[in-house]
Formats: sequence, structure tokens, C-alpha cells
Amino acid sequence: MSITSVYSYEEALEALKKGCTNINCSNLDSNVLEDGLPFDVFAEALTRNTTCKVLKLDGNELGNDGAVALGNALKCNSSLTDLSCFGRNVFKKSWFSLPRRKIRGEGCIVIAESLKTNQSLRVLNLGANKIDPRGAEYLAAGLGLSTTLQTLILSQNRIEDDGAEKIARALQKNKSLQALSLSGNMIKDVGAKKIGEVLRENKNLRSLGLEYNYMGDVGAGYIAEALEINTMLQVLNLGYNEIGPAGGVAIARALERNTTLLQLDLSDNKINGVGIQRISESLAANTSLLDLCWNGNNFDSEDAEYLGTGLAASTSLQILSLNRNWLVAKQIVAGLAVNKSLQTLKLRRILIRKPDAEEIAKALCANKTLRILDLEGNSLTAEGVAPIAEALHENNTLQTLILSRNNISDTGAERIAKSLRVNMSLQNLNLCANAIGDAGAKGIGDSLTANSTLQRLNLFGNKIGDAGAERIAESLRTNTSLQWLSLDRNNISANAASAFRNAIQDNKDCSLIKLALGGSRIGKEVQDEIEEKAKTRFLDALTSERSAPLNRLRLMFVGQGKAGKSETVRSLLGKPFHRDWDSTVGADVSEGMTANRQWVRPDPKGDFTSKFAARLMLMKGNEVSRKKGNGRKQERSISMSKKIFIDRVLSTVGEPVLTHPNRNENPESDLLLTAESVRNRYGSISISEDDVTGAIFDNEGSFESHIIREYDENLIIDAKRDTDALTFSLWDFGGQEVFYSMHHIFLRKTGVYILVFDMREILDPSTNNEAIRYLLFWMRSIKLHALNAPLILVGTFLAEVTEIRRNLHIIDKTLRELVKTSFPRIAPPEDVGNSDNLIYFAIDNKERMGIDQLRQSVERNARKDASCSQDVSVRWMAFLDSILLKRSERPYLTVSEDVHSLGMNVGISSLHEQEEALSFFHELGLVIHMTSTEILKNVVIIKPEWLIDALSKVICDRDIHIDLDEIKFVGLEEEAHMTYERGLTSRDFLEYIWRGEEVEFFIDIMKQAMLLSEWNRELYLIPSLLRNTLVLPENDIPGHRCVFDFSVSFLPNGVFQRLFCLCIEHSSRHGAGRDQNEKLFGNFCSTKIDSNGSVHLLENKEAQSIYVYVEEADSSGKILTIIQSMLKKVNDDVMGAGLSWNTYVENGATKELVRLNEARQQNLPPWFNPGNLQNSKMSASKNLHLDNFLENL
Repeated sequence: MSITSVYSYEEALEALKKGCTNINCSNLDSNVLEDGLPFDVFAEALTRNTTCKVLKLDGNELGNDGAVALGNALKCNSSLTDLSCFGRNVFKKSWFSLPRRKIRGEGCIVIAESLKTNQSLRVLNLGANKIDPRGAEYLAAGLGLSTTLQTLILSQNRIEDDGAEKIARALQKNKSLQALSLSGNMIKDVGAKKIGEVLRENKNLRSLGLEYNYMGDVGAGYIAEALEINTMLQVLNLGYNEIGPAGGVAIARALERNTTLLQLDLSDNKINGVGIQRISESLAANTSLLDLCWNGNNFDSEDAEYLGTGLAASTSLQILSLNRNWLVAKQIVAGLAVNKSLQTLKLRRILIRKPDAEEIAKALCANKTLRILDLEGNSLTAEGVAPIAEALHENNTLQTLILSRNNISDTGAERIAKSLRVNMSLQNLNLCANAIGDAGAKGIGDSLTANSTLQRLNLFGNKIGDAGAERIAESLRTNTSLQWLSLDRNNISANAASAFRNAIQDNKDCSLIKLALGGSRIGKEVQDEIEEKAKTRFLDALTSERSAPLNRLRLMFVGQGKAGKSETVRSLLGKPFHRDWDSTVGADVSEGMTANRQWVRPDPKGDFTSKFAARLMLMKGNEVSRKKGNGRKQERSISMSKKIFIDRVLSTVGEPVLTHPNRNENPESDLLLTAESVRNRYGSISISEDDVTGAIFDNEGSFESHIIREYDENLIIDAKRDTDALTFSLWDFGGQEVFYSMHHIFLRKTGVYILVFDMREILDPSTNNEAIRYLLFWMRSIKLHALNAPLILVGTFLAEVTEIRRNLHIIDKTLRELVKTSFPRIAPPEDVGNSDNLIYFAIDNKERMGIDQLRQSVERNARKDASCSQDVSVRWMAFLDSILLKRSERPYLTVSEDVHSLGMNVGISSLHEQEEALSFFHELGLVIHMTSTEILKNVVIIKPEWLIDALSKVICDRDIHIDLDEIKFVGLEEEAHMTYERGLTSRDFLEYIWRGEEVEFFIDIMKQAMLLSEWNRELYLIPSLLRNTLVLPENDIPGHRCVFDFSVSFLPNGVFQRLFCLCIEHSSRHGAGRDQNEKLFGNFCSTKIDSNGSVHLLENKEAQSIYVYVEEADSSGKILTIIQSMLKKVNDDVMGAGLSWNTYVENGATKELVRLNEARQQNLPPWFNPGNLQNSKMSASKNLHLDNFLENL
């Protein structure tokens, strides 16, 4: 989302009128947005505005009157989602005496009142406004009744204990707030006690900032006690709170029991001795904490040993920051040598000496997970950096090394340069302010001619002159990896700056997009030329007809409930083990990306078009296709407008990004870290005409478009880093059997399937048969939907398997027998470590055993998938962005009214090509676009999770997923009982389950998917919820028998239920009445197909067959034809046309079953009596009502 910065009152008003969505009015002149008429006019404009989503009014001294005007505007405004009114001069030690105006009294009252009614605001920042306890009381009243606010920042005010108590009480009522910052509010242990009491029960708050207060050991104890019980909080900042050893012990106890906290900041406290010992010990037991920040605690050598031991034992910690601790580094890095989870280690300003550096070097040689090492400001000198440089010869995983301000001089730089010649992993190197001169720069320049991985090099603030700069410039004649280079604040003349211009002009494959050479005119010209060249290349790629693979695929995780599917997904994504993780309801969808041999979470923001264009820009000519569109002849629209704007898409769907941005030691930037980490999920999705960076016209002249994209150098840097990256959409399907009939809607023919099973269940004789039954079901289901997709078998709970070698072979033998008959496309482990030649992966999610090998196999098989390598065009990406842009407005689109016009707007005028693109997006899981009926074909679900969640609220296990107490409270207990015992549900119950949202749409979707049918005028039937099974001898069922035998393939869950639905729906449409007290069964159905034909359906799971009994002989042939047509529809629409079956009919005289073809040849009565409706020869006119019924479902 483009930011519109304004510098005057007139510009602010104009931005609102233009429809700008993100307006920054921070730090305007004090006479502009202050109390009085000017701000009243601005607030009045905001009242009527319907486009602005993000508004910053920081540092404008609004005062009380301004706050009143703003609060009144919020009562009427319906578009603003993010409002910041942070005061001037963010965090200074003397902030209490700064001349800032107060928002209190009436101003707080009006803003609080607006929170009660405003339905759009998600983020409110009122930090540094001298709000006192009374003002906090007013705000708490509004917060208690707010239903939409998700982030509230009240940092650097004066709410004290009384205000904290009022806010805490409001949290007992509020159900929407997810992030709260109360830092710098003079809160002591009394306020901490009230907050702790609320945290024990709160189910919403994910992020809490309490830094810069005075809670001490007692207050920390209250918060820690709450953490032992709380299961929602993920981010907690307790820095600068005068916490000592006793508080540390309490926090350690909490860490041993808590399973959800991801980030903890304990900076600048006084936790030493027993406190640090206990917290270090707790790291071994804790399985959730990812990020521990413990700067400025003045640890001694004994404390450092405790930390080193804790780090060695930790299995979840990924980021550890220990800046400004005068500790002995070698004790810490001793733990790093054996740790297998840490990815970022920050050791700034801790005085590392040569022996410490040698220990760091040893750890780098042994460690295989560390990606970022920050050693800024440690006075290493050349002597200290030498062993670290030597370690880079062996280390092949470190990607970022920060050595700034270490006085390494030319000698140290030359040693680092030598390592760059052989190191193939380092991408980011910071050597700023190191007294490096020409000799060191020449060594670095020489290394750049050989290095092919370094992308960012920071040489800011050294002593490099022309000779060194010219050697670095010379290296750019051949270097193709470096993208960002800073030589600012060195001694570089205009002549040396010209050398960079010449070198870059000679290198057609030069990747440099950002160059800082200092303040000379020539230097600035060269910088501008490089940036302009990069922009031009980007815009050329953006509007080109080139195409390339999207490198995206779906991973589908299936298996029995409680087998460990969700934890396997979390392990692959590098998330900590969660022993109390709830079972998946329906299906969960998450995103992952593999790049540079590691799995990471991709950027949650969308904008597929810009990212794809950045990749095209960097790809060589032989790596991209220059065919039009996707290798097909593109149709052009003659009537299209010459100006077609494609909105930039920055997706905001998903949970908060909880990983830290790069920390620095400036309290001003760290102050709101907790809140900022959550703010990523809120944002808007559009840009204005003012943000046009360029217009490129199609060479053929038949299509002209202004494609608006804001050039961003980080796009190119990320594209270079992720050149070969694969992005995965991970679908974790619920394992409870009740969901199986629904899963068929979402299974795809492409992608990689991962079938997860509990090895303990296979080995236990009491559970073996059931475990094998589930494995068979899923193998057959995958074969049904995706015959050519690879299937990876994954056995979990390896750490709990005894006699490992023997039992793993027993499991392997069992699986091989199943595979022989059920699934030929198994993708077995291919790594060298698989000496036992197992066809499955044996893993343990808690101990992280076998996870790396599984990741490698998933990536290897994904790259072989045809859909992963299918070429797509920039236009398709623009089409996708324009579709997903609508997520902020609604969860689905119609093809006829929405999608067609969006396609036309991006230059895809062919309806056939639009359908191809939708099918491609559907296979990748980006949208859901079912095409089995005309109604479904006209609907595109752009929020797949929304549909999954809605269906799973109805089709679920009552005992596990339904809150019966709440249902009883709202008076729907009888309806719930009828729904989950008898499969009959009322409109009132569905209204309650779906909270009145899109009820008609969901009912229609379930009808189209054959999951629901009308029972009578008041009730609907959902067969998959029927629990009772009819046990009845087949001979006791009246009528002429016909058998559909699926044993040649198999009879999946959901086929009989859908046939049941179709029969009931057909019956209802032909006027057959229904009794709501009629006995219903999950395997049996009695109905009338029309006014004359009564029929009974029975599912026999053991025989893998469906029996049909027709009572009236004269209707037998007609009903046989109808049932056959219905089964064909189920097979084609839901089962991927993969089912096969044999049909038998009963000889009325002998009661023997005869194959259908033989019966037809014999004119076997009553099925083929002359005059009856024959299966294969019915006229079009006689069959018209059936065709219409099936097509219009």
C-alpha cells in the first residue's frame, strides 16, 4: 500500500479528497493540525471519507479539543482501520517534562465513545499523550464494548496502577483485542497483579508490552503465574522492569509449563544468579519459545555458563539476543556448537577477545542451523576476526555476518576477503566503520570476481580511497550476484565514481540495483543511473509478454485423527512442538517457502505481479518463455479502454507476523516492537493515480495499459535471494471420519500428498486393524483423485518406538503389502541415511528426528510436479492479484459479474483463457472454483479458509467441536440434538452456526456439493451426520434388488451419503412429503423417487457395495436409470471420475444377480420388460426432467 506523506494542512485535505488510502500527517507544523478550526475541518472531511484506511497524526499536539473532533469523526467513519496519534519526541529520558498537550477529560471520553460504535478501526495508537488514570478509565469503558479493535497502544502515558486495573477489567469484557502496549506507564506490582488476573482467563490477547515500568520481582511473579495457565499469549515484553533473581525463578516456572509463548523480552533487568540458572534450565523443557531477548543484564561468567548449557539443550529457540552483556562469549557459543534450532545470535558490544573469537569460530564450523550472526561493536581487531574468517571456509549455512565497528583494519578485511572466495552461503556482509583502507578494499574487490553468492556489502564509514574503490568497481565487470553496495562516507573522488559507471555498463548481467558512493555529483549521478536502470528493467518485465514457472505447489496432509499431521506441518515450517495442539477442524491452510536449503514463512503480503516481474527481470533469456501469455495464442480485446489500472495487491490475510524485525539498540525503535509485530496483519489494498511510476505500451499497439506498480528495490533483492524458491500451500485435513465426505471437495489432482500415520498404532495389535483401514482409505482416495501425484508416507512418534530397527521393518512390510494393491506412486526416502531401504519416513516431531530428510523429499518431489513448472504470464499474475484484492470486501466473487471484468481489465479478454487461469489458481489452492454445475462454475471462493470453516461448523463431531453449553444457552439444544443424532437440521440452527452470515449461499453450496438436501419445508438433511447404522438382513428389505459393486476399486466415504442426498432432493422436488420423526440411518435410506416409485438404499461397507431395492416392478427400469445417472454425477463432480463399479440386477424368478449387460440382452424383467423405461434407450424427451434436475442442483 503506497503511503501519501503530506506537509501542510491543505495537502492533508487534498489527500482525503483524492481517495488516498494511507496518509501520513506526522510532525506537521504546530499551527496546522492542532486545536481549533483547521483540525475541525480535517476531522469533518474524515467523517465523510470512505477510502482512507491508515492515518498517522503523530506529533501534532492535537490536545483535548482535537481529540474531541477526532472522536466524533470516528463515530461516523466506516473505512479507517489504523489510526496513530503518538505524541512528539518518542522516548527520551526527560519525556515527562516535554511540552506536549494532553488528551484527557472530554477528549478521552469522546474517543472512548467512538470505540463503542465504530466498526472499522482495528489499530489505535494513543502513545505519549500524557493520558492519566482518569483518561485510562474512560478509554477502558470504550474498550470493554468495542467489537473490532485489535491493537491498542497506550505506551508512554501515565495511567499508573489505577489505569492498568481499569484496562485489565475492560479486557474481561472485550473479545477482539489481540495486542496491547502499556509500556512506560509507571505500572507497579499492584497493576501487574490485576493484569495477571485477567491473563489467566483471557482467550484473545496475543501480544502484551509491559516494558519500561516498575513491576519488580513481585509484579513479574503475578505475570509469570498467569503464563502458567494462559494458552493464547505469544509475545511478552518485560524489559526495564527492575526484575531480579526471584522474578527470574517465577518466569522460569512459567516457561516450563507454558506452551504458546513465542517471544520474550527480559532486557535491562537484574536477573542474575539463581534467576538466570532457572531460566536457562527451563529452556530445555520449553518447546514453544522462539525468540529470547536478554540485552543489558550484566551477566558474569557463571551466568554465561548457565546460558550456554540452556542453549545447548533448547530445541525450539531460534533467535537469541544478548547484546550489552559483559560476559565471556565462549561459554555462550559452547552451547551454539551443539544447538540444532538457533538461527539468529546477536552478541553486540560484549567485548569479544581472541579466545572468545576462536570459540565462536569452532561453533561456526560445527553448527548447521545458524543463519545470522551479529558481532557489532566488539573491538575484535584483525587478530580477533582471523579465526572467524577461517571458519567461513568450512561453514556453508551462515547467510548474514555483521562485523561493523570492530576495527578490523586492512588486515582483517583481507582475511575476510579470502574466505569470500570459497564461501558459498554468505549473502549479507556488514563491514562498516572498521578502518578499512585501500589494501583491504582491493582484497575485497578481488574476492568479488570469484564470489557468486554475496548480495549485500556494507563498507560505509571506512578509509577507502580511489585505488580501493576502483578495484571494487573493476570486480563489477564480472560479478553477477551483488545487488546492494554502500561505500558512503569513504574518501572516493569523482574519477573513482566514474569507474563504477563504466564497469556496470560493460556487464550486461550485473545485478546491482543500489549503490551509495557518497556526496560527489558524479557519485550521485551514478547512483541515480543504476536505480533508473533497475526501475526500467523492472517495468519492462512487468509489461512484457514473457512467462515463467510460478514455482508454487499444494501439499496435502492426510491421515487418521491424532496421528500428528498438524505437528508435522509445524515441524516442516520450523514451528515449535505443541503437545496440547487441538485437533484440526475440517482443514487448516498455511503457507511455507523453501529457499537456500531452509524452510521459511513467506512474505504474508500478496502482490504476485510485482514479485513475479522481479523474478522475470533477473532471469536470463533461456530461462523464460517469450511466447504470448502461457504459450497460447492470446486474444486481444479491441474495445478495451486505453487506460486500465491494475490495483496493487498487498494481502493482509493471516495471523500476525511474530518474528522480530532486526533489532537495534535504540530504545526508540524497539519501544513498540510488540505492537508493530502485530500491525503487519492490518493494512489496506490499493493505490491512487498519484502513485503511477510509469506507463509502458504494448508493442503490437492493439492493447495499451498503464500497469501501476511501485518500484521497490527490496522486491529485486528478495527475488534474487529466492531465485529457486518454492512456495507451498499446506493443507492439513482433519482426521476425524466425520470430515471425510467433505474432504473430497478439496482434494486436487496435482501436488504432493503426505499420508501421516502413528507408528504406535500399527505396532499395537489392539489398534492395528483400524490403523490399516485408515491407511487403505487414504491411499485409495488419493489414487481416486490424483493418480499421478506422488505420495509420501510419514510415520510419527519415532522416539516412542521400542526395538527401533526391528519394529521399523515390521511397519515397512505392512506398508509394502498395502502399496501393492492400493497405490503405486509412493515416493520413498532417497537419502543416503536410508540404509534400511524403508518406503516411508520415520520421524518424531517433538525431538525433531527425521524432519530435514522429510523436507528434502517434499522439495524434491514438488520440483518434479508438472504444475510447479507450468509457465504463466505476468497478465495471469495481475489477474490473480485483482481477484485476491477483493478479499478485503467479500469472500467470494461471481464469474459473470466480477471475474470476467477483472480479466478484461488486465488484458485477458478470452473467456477460455480466464477459465484456464481460474483452473490453475484452483489447483494451487489460491481460490476454490468448482465447475461441476453451472451454479458452481459461476462462483469463485477467494477465501478458501472461509468456506472450509463454514462447512466444518456444520459437518463436525458434536462431542469434540460443538459448544453444547452455548447452544443450550441460546435455546437451540433440541435442534442441535436433531442435527447431530438424526442428520436433520433447521434453518434457525444453521443461522446460529453461521452467525447469520451468507446462510443462503452456504446452503446452496452444500446442495451443489451434494452434502445437504431439502427434507421438507422446514428441515434439511445432512446424511454425513447420521450416526445410527441399520443392522438388517438383506432379505428383509422389500423390493427388486439391484447392486452397485465397487470392489473393483473401492467405495469411499461420501458416495452413499451423496446418493442419499440426491434421492431425497429428487423426492422433495417431486412433491413427496416427509415426516421429521422418520427413522434415519447412516447406511440406509427409504424414499420415493417420484410419485409411483418407492426405493430403499443400503450401503454395505464390507462388500464395498450399494444395494438398491425398488418396490414397484413397473418403475424398476426407470429408477435404475435414475440411480445410475446420480452415481455418475457423484463420480464426475466429486470423485474425480476415478470410481469404477459393476452393476447387477436381480432375476425376479431365481433371485440370482445378473450382470447388467446380460440382463439387457435377455430383456430380464422387471428391469427391461417391453414398455418399461430402458436403461440405455430412453428418449431425450423422457429423460429431460432427470437431466434438468441433475444440472440445476
